[in-house]
Amino acid sequence: MENSPKQRPLIGIVINEPDMDFYSKALYHIQKELFAHNADAAIFNTLLTQTDQADVENSVFSLIEPDLLDGMLVFGYTINNEKAAAEIRRIIDHSNIPAVYIESEAEGHDSVMFDNDECADKIVRHLTEWHHVSDVCFVSGPKDSVFHERVLQSFRKAFVEQGVDLTEDRIFYGPDWAGDYSGIADDIISRGIPEAIVCCSDFTAAGLVGALSEKGIEIPEEVIVTGYSMNEPFSAEYMNITSIERRPETMAVEAVRKLFARITGEECVPTEKKPCCVFRKGVTCGCERINYAELSRAAMDNMVSNRREGFDSYYNDMSETLINADSFGEYLWRIDWFTKYLGDFEGFWLCINDGILHVPGDKLTDFSETVSIAYSRQNGNGAVPGGAAFNRHELLPAIFKERDKPSAFIFNCLHFRHVNYGYTVLSYCDSGAFFDKHYVMWLRYAAIAMEKQRRNILYNDSVADDQIRDPLTGLLNVKGYKKVMTQRCGSFDRPDKLMRIISVDVENLRGINSAYGYSEGDRVLQRLAMILNNSAGEDDICVRVSGDEFFICGLLDADMPVDDVPVDLERNLEAFNTVSTMDFGVHFYTSRVTAPVTSAEILDSLPYEANYQRTMAKDNHNKKRMNIADGKGRQPVEGYDEEERKLVAKILNDDLLTYHFQPIVSAKTGEIVAYEALMRYEGGVKISPISILNHAAAMGRLDDVERHTMYNLFRFMHEHKKEMSDKQLYINSIPSCTLPEKDFEELCTTYSDIVSKIVIEFTEETEASKEQLEIVLDRRKRYGFGIAIDDYGTGYSNISNLLTFMPNCIKIDRSLIMNIHEDKRRQHFVKNIIDYARDNHFKVLAEGVEKIEELRMLSGMGIDLIQGYFTARPAPEPIKSIRPDIKEQIRECNRVDENFRIKKTYFTGNDNELSLISLDFDDYTEVFVSEGDCMLRGSEGYSSHLCIKIKDGLDCRLKLDGVHLSGENNEACIIVGKGSRLTLEITGTVELGGPISVPAGAWIDIVGDGTLIMRSGTTQSYGIGSDPLSEFGVIGVHLGGKLDITIDGEYCIGIGGGMASANSRIDVGSSNINIRLAGKHLLCIGSIESDVPVTVKNSELMMSTHCVTGIGIGSTKGKLTAVIENSKLTYDASGDNISCINSPGEAHSTVKLRNTSLDFRMLGKNLLGVGSAQGILSVDAEDCSFDIYGEGANAIGIGGMSSESKISLKKCTGEIRFSSSHGEVICGAEGMVNLEDCDIQTGINI
Repeated sequence: MENSPKQRPLIGIVINEPDMDFYSKALYHIQKELFAHNADAAIFNTLLTQTDQADVENSVFSLIEPDLLDGMLVFGYTINNEKAAAEIRRIIDHSNIPAVYIESEAEGHDSVMFDNDECADKIVRHLTEWHHVSDVCFVSGPKDSVFHERVLQSFRKAFVEQGVDLTEDRIFYGPDWAGDYSGIADDIISRGIPEAIVCCSDFTAAGLVGALSEKGIEIPEEVIVTGYSMNEPFSAEYMNITSIERRPETMAVEAVRKLFARITGEECVPTEKKPCCVFRKGVTCGCERINYAELSRAAMDNMVSNRREGFDSYYNDMSETLINADSFGEYLWRIDWFTKYLGDFEGFWLCINDGILHVPGDKLTDFSETVSIAYSRQNGNGAVPGGAAFNRHELLPAIFKERDKPSAFIFNCLHFRHVNYGYTVLSYCDSGAFFDKHYVMWLRYAAIAMEKQRRNILYNDSVADDQIRDPLTGLLNVKGYKKVMTQRCGSFDRPDKLMRIISVDVENLRGINSAYGYSEGDRVLQRLAMILNNSAGEDDICVRVSGDEFFICGLLDADMPVDDVPVDLERNLEAFNTVSTMDFGVHFYTSRVTAPVTSAEILDSLPYEANYQRTMAKDNHNKKRMNIADGKGRQPVEGYDEEERKLVAKILNDDLLTYHFQPIVSAKTGEIVAYEALMRYEGGVKISPISILNHAAAMGRLDDVERHTMYNLFRFMHEHKKEMSDKQLYINSIPSCTLPEKDFEELCTTYSDIVSKIVIEFTEETEASKEQLEIVLDRRKRYGFGIAIDDYGTGYSNISNLLTFMPNCIKIDRSLIMNIHEDKRRQHFVKNIIDYARDNHFKVLAEGVEKIEELRMLSGMGIDLIQGYFTARPAPEPIKSIRPDIKEQIRECNRVDENFRIKKTYFTGNDNELSLISLDFDDYTEVFVSEGDCMLRGSEGYSSHLCIKIKDGLDCRLKLDGVHLSGENNEACIIVGKGSRLTLEITGTVELGGPISVPAGAWIDIVGDGTLIMRSGTTQSYGIGSDPLSEFGVIGVHLGGKLDITIDGEYCIGIGGGMASANSRIDVGSSNINIRLAGKHLLCIGSIESDVPVTVKNSELMMSTHCVTGIGIGSTKGKLTAVIENSKLTYDASGDNISCINSPGEAHSTVKLRNTSLDFRMLGKNLLGVGSAQGILSVDAEDCSFDIYGEGANAIGIGGMSSESKISLKKCTGEIRFSSSHGEVICGAEGMVNLEDCDIQTGINI
């Protein structure tokens, strides 16, 4: 306990179905007593007890870590699964952890039993003294149940004391659970109806009352019926049965006090005995009558209130809401919403197994070594992800964080049938509260929905490498098109067939995306896919090429190339637009081409030709439109809608434009700072804003659009200035159509009170001359409104002029924001914009933010404002605030440092002292030490993502003073260049969240009087040296202070690497080194693949591995040459194959030990202290002390099985003991073992 990170004692509690009323109350009193002892509780429990899922449900007990627990309380009776009960007993006995069993007995451990005698006595006295009963029956549970046998004996004792003989023929055994009680009722009737029937539980009593009543027996007129254990398993107010309510307070308090007496070695404090039960008279004995008023009120409440509110409500849509989540992230946020059903809890964590969503299979019952907190909610705030990944043997990092008061943490396995996703942890702090019966279904709903997410992800994984369908529309992609048509065309020697392609392109999809959002654009594409499918011929295929480009492909007879598809396509599109509920119509451009099936080249050439023909048609159409807009032609253009043109004219004549308002939000706080007004028409005919602008341009009436927009929105801002408060209003403007000076002056004079809150946006669609821009900027200077550049990044031809006049805000176009977290080029471009804006003191707004991933990336870049569907959709009235959960996510993105940073390097020169804070302030991502010596100074509590690189071939000294480098993505914090010699001096406390890379040819010596703390956790992790697949150089550790290395991962190395080069060596000489590794294959010091010389002198070295295969010092394949002098080695390990100093290779390894203390504790299958089980390894030890203990199937203390290995021990003392079926203390061939002046106590299974 001295080395534990715990703030207070941690007590483990093991129980099945704790939501049952009696056990829930018992846990309440246990928690309260533990909290009185200032102890935390970790409650490992199971809920879903289906026999076929027992293994996965009971896997929660494998989370029990006796090294973290100070004691255990076990509700032994509740653990019905023999395998689980045996595993719990093994954990307790193997670790010698103090334990107290509750309501069950275990040899060698204290136990506490509930007092059934007092309960039975109260029921029996009532029957004999009030009802003068002398003839009774007893209905028990299963005959082989220890619990029911104890209850039966208590009733027998009570009846004897009252002079009533409960004979064996009057005892009946039933299921005490859901089932048919009519057989028991028949048996009772056949043997003569007694005066009273006593049941082992209210559940059995209810079943028997129903069975007797169905057979015409009146209760209680003909026979009295009593129950036992009222409200068990759950609170049951549906039937007033004469019964006993058990109260577990005395039992619970006594169990805790006995446990602490075992832990502390002090005398147990006596428990004040309180009544263990309360007798409740009911209608089944005749002492109470049915209260119809109360029953009717309860029935009405159940029919109305309970069905409308709460978890049991018919309106509880948790299951379908979770299942309908489109993504795993959305699923987690929906989980956050439904935590409202968990009561007043303090914390909730969803810990999922590493990669479980990507692992196929229907039987995955175990936990992974590493788990991640996918979601958490603490102190009222939800987070996705909820925290960093951690080794599951830590249970939950939050347990060990500093807290003002003790808490209980409730662990449950989260699984769908036999697939184990991980576990949930729920904490009600120190309230003593516990979840109720609804938690079973709550977890089931969560698990079912997670399985749906898993299956979706597995499906996406399975088709990712061979995707032939477009995920948005379900149509074939180009790869699928080629695959299908290659099969249909065979050898492409079919001149009798023509391949026909009809190419389709959606008109102005970009405008739809801009006006309505990309999700609406996606829906347009999905509807187009439906139209194409409905129009295609029977043997045709529909293909999505990319974006808004599609085609229909099929084979026609060359002699009779009849093709109805073009006509059907036009007709189906017209029908769709007629009945569609969208605010706009869908139109597209088409082209049709054919070619004989005589060459495979047509698979590429024909789509290209169709695309070219369609593009030409589209360009010609657009040129005609532009000519009209420029006034070069007023003649009707083929294809435009005359009725729609008339409608736009009416809209402009009568000023029928309306506006929706979308909030602009601070990317730092989530508060609304402004709104953008978006033009709409809400009449009976659907017409999009883009269509209005196009028609207005065609009619030469863009000036009217500008006038209406300015007057309408200035007036709106004036009329709503109280509601708008300090918020701004962004208004889209057409620079080439600005209001005349007189009109604009009148507008600003009339609404002078709000002009300063107006921001005018310039759109990309209509260019402005330099003179027109200068007019706008002069007006800004005179009247004080703001200017924003809209759609920045899409090629505004006068953008350089605009930047010259310094806008108040730049709005980055959605095309650059969409999926920015996945596109390095976009990230680079946007970061440059933000940096430029920051340097020139104007704001940057990201348009069209729709995903949390986009927000995280933008927040990391330093974006000022965001706008998009992620925060809110446009609405007819400005909303007052965005949703609290969205606001919290925005704030979380600024708290959690997952930020992207463009690489920026600081090169050292004459300045030999650097400040970590200053480097971060200037956005440097790495320091490149290119010459001389230098010092990097940190600040207490400050952490940086900075990386330090040493130039190749440089000989230098680097001093770190109080530096904390977090090691972004577990990448190396310090990289020593090839051929470099680095002396790393540590002063103060230095923390590294990533490794120190010492590649082949490099040299490092770590010195100083400070403390170096290193943490890492990836699949292949290391501390100092190289990863398991790379070579390392020369490593020296001569630290006067402390070196502490903790690593989690599948393959982990503390000091060393995967392979050693010709000159590699490890030299350790430090008074305090602690290496803790956890994973599958672990090596504290050495090389995995290669020969390695290791020297340890004048050191105190503590090593710990918990794994499948673990080695303290050595190699898994190469030759080891180890010299250990004047040192103390401590090794604590568990796993399948464990060895402290070992090399299994065929080459002759040597270990020289002088004046060294070796203290090893090993638990596993195959154990080895010093030596090699298969290879050749000679041990030469003098003046050493050994304290080696192990438990395993096969064990060797010193030596090996090779006939060439030599063991020489001189003046050595100590003790070597194993508990093993095949154990050898000192193992070697005859004549190869020499012990001189040694006093070593040995033993196997003693």
